[in-house]
Amino acid sequence: MLIFARQLDGPLTSLVKRVNSVVKAHEAAGLQALVVFLGKDLAALQPKLEAMAKKEALSIPLTTAVDADGPSSYKLDPSVQTQVLVYQQKTVQASFSFGSPTEADVDAVVKATEKMLAK
Repeated sequence: MLIFARQLDGPLTSLVKRVNSVVKAHEAAGLQALVVFLGKDLAALQPKLEAMAKKEALSIPLTTAVDADGPSSYKLDPSVQTQVLVYQQKTVQASFSFGSPTEADVDAVVKATEKMLAK
């Protein structure tokens, strides 16, 4: 699972915590996740990411993109705050775009992930 985020806030933290739990629950199946933060002032964001990872006891990596808009090959929408790609063997199984993820959005991501794992 790959999460691209443009803002670190409470709703995103909820999404990341839930994804972290799902990854832990499905480690044996090889499930992994990565959160990539996009934007212009990423150096200032790094200490906040480290603090969040420690506070929430996250095992999934939080990182920043080299390019402020993310990898061009992903064709990310610059107007969307959070984009989630659920993929398996380089094939996207489900894609989600949110302004600020709600609990229903998080549930949809988890459901798509569990559906992918059931295949």
